[in-house]
Parts: sequence; C-alpha cells; structure tokens
Amino acid sequence: MLGSWSQSLARQFVRWLIVGVSTVLLIALVPGPAVASPTVVESPVASAKAVPVVLAPDVVSAQVAARAQGVRVEVEDLRDEFSSTWVNPDGTLTTDAHGGQIRFRDLEGEWTDVDLTAKAASDGSVRAAAHPLGLSLAGESKGAKVREVAFEFESDSTSKKSKKSDDKKSSLKVTDGRRSRSVSDLVAVSQSSDSAVVLSWPGLLPAPTLKGVETRYPQVSVGTDVVVSNLRSGFRFDVQVMTEEGRAAALGVKPAVVDDQPETDGEPAGGETDREDPPSDGRSDSDGSSDG
Repeated sequence: MLGSWSQSLARQFVRWLIVGVSTVLLIALVPGPAVASPTVVESPVASAKAVPVVLAPDVVSAQVAARAQGVRVEVEDLRDEFSSTWVNPDGTLTTDAHGGQIRFRDLEGEWTDVDLTAKAASDGSVRAAAHPLGLSLAGESKGAKVREVAFEFESDSTSKKSKKSDDKKSSLKVTDGRRSRSVSDLVAVSQSSDSAVVLSWPGLLPAPTLKGVETRYPQVSVGTDVVVSNLRSGFRFDVQVMTEEGRAAALGVKPAVVDDQPETDGEPAGGETDREDPPSDGRSDSDGSSDG
C-alpha cells in the first residue's frame, strides 16, 4: 500500500512539474504591452524662420507689423508712380518722393519697378527691360526694317508747271519731312495701345551694341555713330562724330589733307630749299651795285 501511495505521489509531482513548465513557457511566449520609444517632435515655430514683413496692404496692418518687428514697413495703398510711404516702428509715416518715375502698372495691373537697362529682344530689336512707355529700339536694318519713301515738293501759284514735272519724279509724300529714299524706324515710345511716337533715321542701321542704358549704332555713316540713351521720361538721341572724315561729311566740306612726307635736316623731302626772288629794281645781290 505504501508503494502505490508513492507511485501516486510521483505521478502528481510529474503532473505539477509539467503544468509549471507550460505556464512559464506560455508567459514567455505572450508579448507584453507595447511601450512607445520616446521621440523628439520639432516645434514648427522653432524650425521655421520668421519672414519679416516689408509690405502691408494698409496703414493699420503696417503699423502693427512695424511695431512688432521694430523696422519700418511700406504701405501698398499709398504707393504711386513717383513715391513710396513707410510706417515707422513709432507709428509715424515717412514718404520718399522722386522727380522721375520709379514704377508703373503693367498690363495685369501690378506695380513694376522701372528698369532702364537695354536688353536684346527675341525678334532682333532692343527694349528697355521695364519702361512705362514701352521704349523700343531698332535692331540691325534688314528687309522689313526699311521702308521706301519719296518726297513731294510744295507748290505755289507761280510754278504749277514745274510742280507737275517734279511730281512725276516723286509721287509719294514723306510724312516725317525727310528726303531719303530709305528710312529706318530707330526709336518708338507708346503711352497707349493705339498711339505711338516714332523717331526715324534716314538710312540703314547696323547691328547695335548694348551697354547699360545705352544702345550704340556704330558707323551709321562715315565716321559717325548714333547713341540712344534710355530715360525714365523717354530717351535721348545723340549723333557722335568719331573721325575727321565724319566731321567733314557732317559739315559738307572736304576732309583736311595731312602731308605725311618726312623731313630731313630741316628740309622738306625731295631736296628742295626755300629761295628768295631777286630784287625787282634791277640791283644785283652779288655785289650790292646798281646796273646804272
């Protein structure tokens, strides 16, 4: 009987051992609650740099921005073509006024700063980068850049016959007063889409060179350049005579002839010397005596 009790106790011990081991394995296999790892979230205020306000739509918003930033802020409502107005941090206003136009409204109604820099356009012409009058200049004259014109003489009551004979030679009228067969449109400005002012040049134009606000057309005629300077109010037109030949051509005179022959020992080339003519009263220079 003691033996059967021992066997029963051994079976219960093995059973409890198996249950204990299974419980330990089950606990090991069941995952515990997930623990989130700590993450650093960057504050959007700290990461983004504050962009200063430089332009406000009205005076009130400009005053708020200027006081908060400690710097002046421009008021867009007070802008015009010749001045700009700012609100200072203390609430006062400052206006900068200019004698020339500093900005204009483009075709979309937006303010655009005036830029007088001469720029080459895709069609070969030259334009001011941003101009209130749409300043445009000619490129190199080729084909369509030249228009054929002639002139018509003015008549009076005493020369009707001569007028008729002259009109046969020139039946077209020149509206710009020029009497050249070839005229190139040099500069054009326009205040509106239906009107323009055009300055013409009596002849062909070479390819221009651009430098800053200047457009130069070299050698439009002998020794002469044409220079157009972009201005805020329009343009300036200059004809620059560069050589002696150009000066003579402009004045309608023959160019001065410069003798480039070298001199030797103070005498002109060729061995010629200056001589005085003998006296006309019959006296001889050799002995200083008179013939009679």
